[in-house]
Amino acid sequence: QDDGSRSLIARWLWGTDGNAQGDYKIFVHVLNEDDEIAAQADVRPGMGTLPPGNWLPGSFREEIRIDITDLPTGSYRIALGLYDATSLAPLIPTDGDEFGRLFVDTIDIDDAP
Repeated sequence: QDDGSRSLIARWLWGTDGNAQGDYKIFVHVLNEDDEIAAQADVRPGMGTLPPGNWLPGSFREEIRIDITDLPTGSYRIALGLYDATSLAPLIPTDGDEFGRLFVDTIDIDDAP
């Protein structure tokens, strides 16, 4: 970006049979080499307008921007998941960990703007 900031843009496609329920939020975590959260975003699906209880059958695209401007050089794992907006209890995805995280990618950050 022209102002010197850097962002990670997470994009994916949701698919649903229309039977989803509840009010869940999405989290995207950028984890450092010690598995600590270095950057994150927490939002409701549909750019804040589409809780799963309102999902119709079919699919829609999601895009979340995470500011990574202040992250030092290194390798980072990207994880995402859903959690209940009220109780904060995570949904446990297939192939996810006990914290409800699904690891989807790794990125390398260098000093170049």
